[in-house]
Amino acid sequence: MLRAVSGNGEPLPAPVLIFSVVLDRAEDDPNHPHRAAYWRNQQWLLQHHEEVLPPSRGKYLAVAGQEAFTGNSAAEARARAQAAHPHDPGILLHYVTTPGMEAAPDGVRW
Repeated sequence: MLRAVSGNGEPLPAPVLIFSVVLDRAEDDPNHPHRAAYWRNQQWLLQHHEEVLPPSRGKYLAVAGQEAFTGNSAAEARARAQAAHPHDPGILLHYVTTPGMEAAPDGVRW
């Protein structure tokens, strides 16, 4: 087990991953035509978050075809996901914050 300690040897609190920015609101609409595909991608992300989220901090994360794609902008991440999975109608798009960050770089707060 790894433990984080400060410069004086005091233990640091466990890191917390915060990922709360939702850029695609299909999850909120029960009648959304692409809801099933969106939820498949959401479930995949929940099952793989420990391997996907840490390297995605400070970037936009898109999930399509149960595969993760990152970019420095929402458009870049979505374009990568669409290029790899053009027939997935339920692309999931999030901004993965870094510790202490409450909003995406474009100022969007969720």
